[in-house]
Amino acid sequence: MYAWGYNANGQLGLNESGAPDRKSSPVQVPGDSWGLFTGDGNNVGQNSYNIKMNGELWAWGANSVGQLGQNSVAYYSSPVQIGSDLTWSKVAGSNSFVTAIKTDGTLWAWGWQSTGNLGQNQASQPTSSPVQIPGTCLLYTSDAADEEDSVDLGGRRIIK
Repeated sequence: MYAWGYNANGQLGLNESGAPDRKSSPVQVPGDSWGLFTGDGNNVGQNSYNIKMNGELWAWGANSVGQLGQNSVAYYSSPVQIGSDLTWSKVAGSNSFVTAIKTDGTLWAWGWQSTGNLGQNQASQPTSSPVQIPGTCLLYTSDAADEEDSVDLGGRRIIK
């Protein structure tokens, strides 16, 4: 996996942050077996996420509200594994919270939840490690019978 661009919070995963805070050409991120890269889903780009080929979930960059899933708010300028599970299949991050799906279809979230965005039926303090969103289990199918009743998720369909 390669990264370039703004790096003030270590979001490129190169074990450096601050000055120099930009990379104008691709630099290889340490590690191997990286899967499809998932950035933080917004234009600010303060943190990054990746699921390795073996199902490990990794994160790095800004962590002001626990969005890196490390039970802390320390920033990480190189990739750190979130827990020890090998069952992650999809991840989508934002500047302040993350949602991810495991291979069993369960939906998980962590980070800032001031507006209830972690699906825990409360708006309270941040959660700095993954928690399952109650009552969720998404079933995948490669060919949804009725596209009106399904949502595309990376080439697969989720039946609503």
